Amino acid sequence: MIPTMPESTGEGTTTVTSTAVPARLEREHAQCDADRLAAELVATGRRCAADLKPPFSSADHADLYGADALPR
Repeated sequence: MIPTMPESTGEGTTTVTSTAVPARLEREHAQCDADRLAAELVATGRRCAADLKPPFSSADHADLYGADALPR
């Protein structure tokens, strides 16, 4: 039989729970912060991309190279 968490650490259920719950909440808050940051970065990228005018908005980067395929 595999020992349960309190049995393997020698801590009581109350101690394990009072340690686990704050740790779980911290992970949840960190994930929310990461999701919010990612959304803000995507929104910033979209706002910046909307302001770009040719030739800076090309996706193939053809504007960076001459007919001889060398950088301009």
